[in-house]
Amino acid sequence: VNKEYYKMDGYRSWYKLHQEINSINITNKEEINAIAEELVTNFEIEVIKKNKLMNGVINTLSVLKENNILGIVSNNSKDAIEYALRKEGIREYFKVIVGRPNPFDPNKIKPSPNQLIKAIELININNYDNDSKIYYLGDAVNDILAAKNASILSIGIATGKYTKEELIKAGA
Repeated sequence: VNKEYYKMDGYRSWYKLHQEINSINITNKEEINAIAEELVTNFEIEVIKKNKLMNGVINTLSVLKENNILGIVSNNSKDAIEYALRKEGIREYFKVIVGRPNPFDPNKIKPSPNQLIKAIELININNYDNDSKIYYLGDAVNDILAAKNASILSIGIATGKYTKEELIKAGA
């Protein structure tokens, strides 16, 4: 594997790795993809172990859950998301969790609307574009674009990777 992958953003690395796997002339790409998925998930969990919730998250979740159904849509693996939620003791706040598709498909992760649409289907909301109030909170440009692509109102949260201005420019 090219060492340049390690200098790139995690999702771009995963995308490039997926391209490399698919360019290999072998018959067992599924096994390689499964091994890559396990490696990436283990890496995500190691990163989670080193991080903590931002101040105010539990209070915010408590208020939001009073009158809303909460879910998580992430380009991380579902296993890593579940680990993070259990680690922080907040799993019970979320009805639905949608991680990156497995096997990985770079065309089905954010900014594609696929994961958001899947979450909406799992929550069982019909006619979401007309009758329901669905908001997607995100801290990345791809979050905002995925919401836009799914015809969902997005709320940008400037946590540091992207500025308020960048999120607004994307459509938050």
